[in-house]
Amino acid sequence: MRHLLRLAPALLALILPLIAMAGSGAGATPAPTLSGDCVYLPLVVVAGAPSANVGHAAVGAAPRCPTAPAPAPPPATATATATATVKAATATSSPTATSSPTATSSPTATSSPTATPTVISGSHQVTGTVRLVPEYAITPDSRSPHRYLVILDASGSMSANFNGQCSNTGSIKQCANGPPGSPPVEVTATGINYWWQTESERRIYVAKKALERLVRLTNMPSNAGYSTTRPDDQMAVVWFNESVPAGNAQGFSNNPTSTINFIERANNSYGNYRSMGGTNGAAGLYRAALMLAAAPPTVEYNGQTYTYENHVIFVTDGVSNQFLDVTASNLLGGQSSFNTYPSGSYCYKLGSLVVESAACQTTDVGGMYNGWDRPITQMINVSQTYLTSSLHGPTDVYVVALSSVPTTGLRDGVPTNSTDYFFPAPSLETYADGTTNVDAIIDTIYSRALSQAATCRPIVAAGWVTSIDATHLPDGVSPLGEVTLTSDSTGSSYVAPITRDPATGELGYQLAAVPAGDYQIQAYLFYRGDDGATRMYGKLDSAGVLTDALSVTLSGQAQTLDALSLRLSGDVCSVP
Repeated sequence: MRHLLRLAPALLALILPLIAMAGSGAGATPAPTLSGDCVYLPLVVVAGAPSANVGHAAVGAAPRCPTAPAPAPPPATATATATATVKAATATSSPTATSSPTATSSPTATSSPTATPTVISGSHQVTGTVRLVPEYAITPDSRSPHRYLVILDASGSMSANFNGQCSNTGSIKQCANGPPGSPPVEVTATGINYWWQTESERRIYVAKKALERLVRLTNMPSNAGYSTTRPDDQMAVVWFNESVPAGNAQGFSNNPTSTINFIERANNSYGNYRSMGGTNGAAGLYRAALMLAAAPPTVEYNGQTYTYENHVIFVTDGVSNQFLDVTASNLLGGQSSFNTYPSGSYCYKLGSLVVESAACQTTDVGGMYNGWDRPITQMINVSQTYLTSSLHGPTDVYVVALSSVPTTGLRDGVPTNSTDYFFPAPSLETYADGTTNVDAIIDTIYSRALSQAATCRPIVAAGWVTSIDATHLPDGVSPLGEVTLTSDSTGSSYVAPITRDPATGELGYQLAAVPAGDYQIQAYLFYRGDDGATRMYGKLDSAGVLTDALSVTLSGQAQTLDALSLRLSGDVCSVP
């Protein structure tokens, strides 16, 4: 495209050599074209601007050059290079002045105004703000304290391994009940004369370590996670063999150290992990019921009355075969041996093996003796009368059955129900972290007891907040969060941190050099709740609907997007 300037011949004679000289420089403006009385000066073309077609003037007398039309302005979306303006030569111009043209136009060039296009980047800046609805959880002061009542079988068979074997004599003996297919019991006096050599594999060792684990899980002073928002948990322990005198019990205490020490000393005449004696499960349960009846069902704490939730955990490995006599100080009424059955009856004919017959130790099969029910039936009656009936406040009864003990009465009768409160451990499993399957059972019981307390109450703020004050800044988190734009067409991602104005706490973000197009936007932000817990807010709220990403279109202009509305990722009671 060319501008037409009508110049006097004399003036042309002066400027044409100069123009030609200027045209010899590198990158200089091309030489003008002469046609008659008209000279066509090249126009510097702005990148992206449309071209204008300008014709030549006709040659003839008194020629007239057509007026050059003004160049059309560039469209708003055009990308421009720097604008240069041709400098008209004068008689005094130095021929060496061929460097970059100046921005000063010749007065004679007023017929062609210079166009100055808008400079727009090929990509644009994206900014926005962030807001969230804070959430936190509280533990209500009305949460009930827990009271655990452990009843531990410390009979002789607990000194065997889970297969009912003893090995201290150098050879393996069947000294207690074993899994199906095991030989009958060969030797007696287990725990006194016979025991399993590897201490950590004895039933009594595994049981005691699991119960010590339970002590450390409870809400007692010096335990991890101890809370003063409610009364302390308490624990009492009863151990039994054929008899259960008062000395076999430690009352309810909130001292974890003394409780663990009592568990370790239970029936330790031959060492902490060598037990001895018969099995009187009914007496163990009865002694526990007496302790529960003597304990106050409620406690005053910070001016409020709390009711204890009671959890009885009965751990045994054998058939209960000793009579409960509630009038005896040690609660022992003697063994339910073969001579307590009618002569010639099925149970009588079993002889000494009758003590291992769960069926014969029930009244339904063995009949009554001396006005007493048989030991397993007594065990069921005590539990249902004094414990699962909640006679002494809300009470759950769990049974942990070690080895392959017959489940008669232990599955149906003693526990609260057979589905959720009976836990068999027929064999020993040891995991990579050193814990056992019995530890896992204790963990499950504790978690179930804790969940019944409804410990968590979610709190949601009334409205959106657009800033974070110092109180709610998470510790050690940098950045506070991020915003990500992902192109629908190329998959390219652009990430910017969420920043906080140090003066106002306002939250925002800024991305530069993002091409126009359609994108998916995602974001996350960390925030410390009023409960002191830091949680991640990573769900985008779109008119009340929570989603992981939203669609946005970038138009090619620098633009500010609508505020990103973030909600908590997950349940406040389960996160972080």
